[in-house]
Amino acid sequence: MYEMSADTLREMLGQRSTAVLATVRRDGSPYTIPLWFLWQGEVPDDVDPAGNPPSGHVWFSGRTTSTWAKHLQRDARASLCIDVEGPPAMHIGLDGPVECLTEEEFDHAPLMRRVVEKYVGRGDPANDEMVERYLEMTGSITQLHFKLTPTRWRAIDLSSFDPR
Repeated sequence: MYEMSADTLREMLGQRSTAVLATVRRDGSPYTIPLWFLWQGEVPDDVDPAGNPPSGHVWFSGRTTSTWAKHLQRDARASLCIDVEGPPAMHIGLDGPVECLTEEEFDHAPLMRRVVEKYVGRGDPANDEMVERYLEMTGSITQLHFKLTPTRWRAIDLSSFDPR
């Protein structure tokens, strides 16, 4: 009814908006945290969240001491919501298992650079120095890297909603 078009979905997945991650606490209650993310995948032109969803992964990173990172190490179920300030109201919801990777398990530098370029550099070469400073400043922090593989998608676009 108000499903998002492929072009809008691609655009939202590439925007610099933060996502809200939901994890599961030990007592089963939800825990949410906003974070930076990176989409790596394809959105088919005839996308349908239920029948022909995008294929790929959402990447995000966090300190080993983060509460939410500890949750995901214990219970790999997660939901992610990507929301844009409206109107119109639009959001993408993803559910799926999360794989936790340490810095020893894969080369995290290219991933971190892409995330920092997206959020700190904002796609502007004039910000390259800030990107380098941020990477240098955070380079000594031990992080975990997470790859969420969506098994369920929701992509809602209310731009065509007419309350009349």
